[in-house]
Amino acid sequence: MTDNKMLQGLLLICIVCLLGATAVTLLDYSRYTEDGSARVAAAAEAAPETATAPESASVLRLAPEDTWAVGIVDVKALLAAQIIQALKPEAEPGMPAMDPTQMAQGVDSVATFGFTAGEEMLWCALVECQEGARAALEQQIVQMGEQVTVAGLTAYAIKPPAAEPGMAPMAPADIPGVPDLSAQEGVLAFADDTTLLAGSSESALGTMIANYQGDSGAGVGSELQQLLQGQAGSQVQFAAVLPGALSDLVPEGQAGEVPAGLASLKGGALGVNLAADVKLAAMLRLGTDADAQQVVQEATAQLDPLKQQVQQMAQADAAMQPLADAVNGISVSSAGTDVNMSATLTADAIKSLPALVMAAMMGGMGGAMDMGGEAMPEPAFDFGTE
Repeated sequence: MTDNKMLQGLLLICIVCLLGATAVTLLDYSRYTEDGSARVAAAAEAAPETATAPESASVLRLAPEDTWAVGIVDVKALLAAQIIQALKPEAEPGMPAMDPTQMAQGVDSVATFGFTAGEEMLWCALVECQEGARAALEQQIVQMGEQVTVAGLTAYAIKPPAAEPGMAPMAPADIPGVPDLSAQEGVLAFADDTTLLAGSSESALGTMIANYQGDSGAGVGSELQQLLQGQAGSQVQFAAVLPGALSDLVPEGQAGEVPAGLASLKGGALGVNLAADVKLAAMLRLGTDADAQQVVQEATAQLDPLKQQVQQMAQADAAMQPLADAVNGISVSSAGTDVNMSATLTADAIKSLPALVMAAMMGGMGGAMDMGGEAMPEPAFDFGTE
């Protein structure tokens, strides 16, 4: 596999992920009625103006030492967004309405920190809850976890659900590039009636408890803070400064497969805002201007076949046109060492997204789709070897 082909494939995945990152949480809503656009418009008139994301400075002080990634989510604003309200599935006859957001009800915001402890990469989080929400949330946690004690607090260790009877758990080898999550766990504890703390392990939770109870932490470095500030006001803010060279962070034996254009990757940021549509903005910070320009050139080259593919799907099915418009609206540019990407997803584009993912998967498996008698263009997902 050449570096160039790996870079092309990785860039295209980044582009599709940019379209799909927020849509993943909305796909459960895709079974809305045919007058979905009208529902969005109605929600726009009826829904109150959403609040801006929480002030990040107040929680950054709690960051553990050696924090290299921060994520802040204004859950309350997301749940109140017009597009969320418009895309909630309607109840089937004789059945109660399903609300995929129910698990998040009662949560105001979430702040997550990724940090290193020796050679370990850990995470911890602070969840701000609404008054009176603890009982319902705690009931769910108790049902899912095993009780432990961490730093004097009653906590619950939660592991992913076991495989169904007769089904083997999925291993990393089943999906190339996807880590094995079967051994991962989260540990949660209420620090008080409106604050839920979490960590990837008991030690990570212990760090979060100590920082919260002491009302102080190590804070974050100036570069990470600057990247996060670039997404200020977004309902979802994420920023990361890699704790080492990208080649040192990939699994052992794969360091030589890091694409040349991304070898100097230093970090990046993501911002997501939901209103009547979904707006995404992402950036990558490279080591040199030339590397940033190379990434833009490769991304631009990969967008053309993707646009052609989606447009052919839209010609065969008019319902795909909103997604074609979203793909055509993707912007990729560079400014110095930064690569900036942006996209907008309407409700109708989100509804069409699964079809694009399926087409990409079929293309990646060497299959072909016949759209209205025309062969699909050569899939852009090219991971072949030379």
